[in-house]
Amino acid sequence: MNIEEFLADLKAWWQLRSIQLAGLIAALSGVLTANPELLVGLLGVIPVDPWIRLVFSIGVGGVVFFVPFIARVWPQDITIPKDGSDGK
Repeated sequence: MNIEEFLADLKAWWQLRSIQLAGLIAALSGVLTANPELLVGLLGVIPVDPWIRLVFSIGVGGVVFFVPFIARVWPQDITIPKDGSDGK
């Protein structure tokens, strides 16, 4: 595999929404790791009431799991070109 084929495959894979979502989460994780004061600021959003906190934690867990899951199983048109073109 030469570099042109590798780049064509990389462009085709980047079209997947789950890969784009993983890139976004990686960027957000990097920002939060580099700036821990942002993470401390987000703690003020968590509710104080125990029942609301339970619902909030279930909602956050659901979003963290189901958004990437849906992005992965949603039908997406991806074609990896065999001729070295960029797939367009």
